[in-house]
Amino acid sequence: MRVRNVMLWIAVGAQVSALQAPIHAQQVSASVSVIQTVTVRGGAKGEIDYSNGTITVRGRGVPLKGSTEGQRELTAEKAAMAEAYAALAAVAAGVHVTSSIDVHNTALEDERVKVEIKAYIQNAVPVEGKGGWNEQKGIYEVYMTMPIYGPNSLFATLGTAKLEELQKQDSESKVKPILVPKPAPSPAGQEGPFTGVIIDARGLGMKGCMSPQIKRADGTVVWGKLEFANHEEAVAVAEVQGIVGWLRSLEAAKINPRAGSNPLIIKAIGKQGAFEGNAVVSDEDAQVILRANAESHFLDKLNVIFVI
Repeated sequence: MRVRNVMLWIAVGAQVSALQAPIHAQQVSASVSVIQTVTVRGGAKGEIDYSNGTITVRGRGVPLKGSTEGQRELTAEKAAMAEAYAALAAVAAGVHVTSSIDVHNTALEDERVKVEIKAYIQNAVPVEGKGGWNEQKGIYEVYMTMPIYGPNSLFATLGTAKLEELQKQDSESKVKPILVPKPAPSPAGQEGPFTGVIIDARGLGMKGCMSPQIKRADGTVVWGKLEFANHEEAVAVAEVQGIVGWLRSLEAAKINPRAGSNPLIIKAIGKQGAFEGNAVVSDEDAQVILRANAESHFLDKLNVIFVI
């Protein structure tokens, strides 16, 4: 992460505006959330929560040298806010949009995205009940958060057209899939109609991203592009809760509203992508998914959960 370069995108002194939190069918507990922890230059900490669709960072600041007793807390808070904004820029730049492209590379190539992400970062809000002034240590801590999905989010900032462009690039990625030597079969005896699909990719070392895909072993796409029968409805769902749901527990996935009352469960046989965020399924299971979807159209509704 190049914090100094990314800092050019932001105005640290900008006022923080109100931000509507992303709406999710169900808030996911930390124990089953897919969270990427990031440490940026200078030691600032950040988390990308792909399950709940948020980016959260911690900024720390110390009083300005030579400040009076009354200024100590104020100058430390300003320093903490500056570090938090720098961390937000760096962490946001590292969000994996697809399994091969992150925000940092996207923004470098697209001047509009760079400008929009600058505004997006300025919309971050403090996390209530966390941080504050520690008189004993002489340190001010601030926690800031912003959404990946929902109004004023990273998804909205990139825009559907840009996401479709990036998805196309990722679909053409030549990164070879990493397959399990002896994969476990998908559960037998499942009967439709199905309300959603759960891709069980536990144990494969997959990583979260905003726009993953389901692929075959030969690299062809089974599902994952924003090319659906009801495009507007699918985009509306994606803007609110992402293209897929991410969880670390199969049991949690089965009861998640996004999967519905009768989800199809498919065992992944591998992973694919530079960031290893695409799930690979067998040719047979690819056909099972597509036949089931032809009956109940759960893919068009984005009723998809990846369990990693």
